[in-house]
Amino acid sequence: MSATCPECAQPLKPAPPYPVWCMSCDWNVLPVRGLMVLLELLLYRSSQRAEYRADELGARVAGVPGMVALLDALDTRAYSAARFLETSAHTVRPEEMWTALRGAVDAVPGFETERRRRAARLEKLRVDQTHPATYLRMEWVAGLPYEEVGADAPHRDSLPYL
Repeated sequence: MSATCPECAQPLKPAPPYPVWCMSCDWNVLPVRGLMVLLELLLYRSSQRAEYRADELGARVAGVPGMVALLDALDTRAYSAARFLETSAHTVRPEEMWTALRGAVDAVPGFETERRRRAARLEKLRVDQTHPATYLRMEWVAGLPYEEVGADAPHRDSLPYL
């Protein structure tokens, strides 16, 4: 004997391990959708907390100024680097790639960098949906007490940072 939907009287087809709902009128779907939304919200919140924790660990290793500079580069310099790689990377000799990339990124005038910074803040730019807005991460990192670099790298000053 098959169960019928209390809303439309259509037969309900069991599909273990899923909850039973009517394919004709969507009876009993709301609790399932509600549970899915709740789980997504919990996952989203947990993911954002993990991102702030990762930023704190980055600040402990690189110092607050270094971490803020990295986050700022995500908003202001990553576009120039991606543009260079899309348009010019195939024309540059491999041994000159980093120098050319650095030159392309450094060629962006200061007013353009500031415009990108303001636009990123207005657009609440973020790495992806699971991350907090980058400007919020920068403000949070700036308030951390880790001014000194926590890890010593002997040739740190000669590395090609973006």
